[in-house]
Amino acid sequence: MSGLSVRKNCINLVKLCIFIFCLTLLHSLYSEDTLWLTDFELAKEKSGKEHLPILVNFTGSDWCPYCKKLENEVFSKPKFATYVKENFILLKIDFPQAHPLPEEILNIHKELAEKYKVKEFPAVVFLNEDGEFILKSGYREGGIDSYISFLKIVKKIAFSL
Repeated sequence: MSGLSVRKNCINLVKLCIFIFCLTLLHSLYSEDTLWLTDFELAKEKSGKEHLPILVNFTGSDWCPYCKKLENEVFSKPKFATYVKENFILLKIDFPQAHPLPEEILNIHKELAEKYKVKEFPAVVFLNEDGEFILKSGYREGGIDSYISFLKIVKKIAFSL
């Protein structure tokens, strides 16, 4: 192999690596998880700026069967992402067991769960832009269409208060 062909192969390999990196970056930027904030104060700030209610998902993402059902049947669906982008600020407060949270974050999550009287999972709590309680729900049967209908009612309630 000549030096020129080795150099071309190296350049092509670098180009391929850059392309794969860019695809990975784009995927992470536009994945569904980017919809969900994990910082309560940031969610309140964004809610205030955009004048949207906050949907807080208190979850045990890696151990709670109904949390997993809610994620699979509703939160992971493109139709959900499309609807909530214009209508809610999403906040995920997770209590995982397989990968425990740092103590500081866990304490913040516990304080929020106590403040909004979360006793079981999943708990979906709706707040106004000041972080004041509107209502609480949990897992709801019926899939994505039923859940979006429910969210439309919640939004009307939020704006009527």
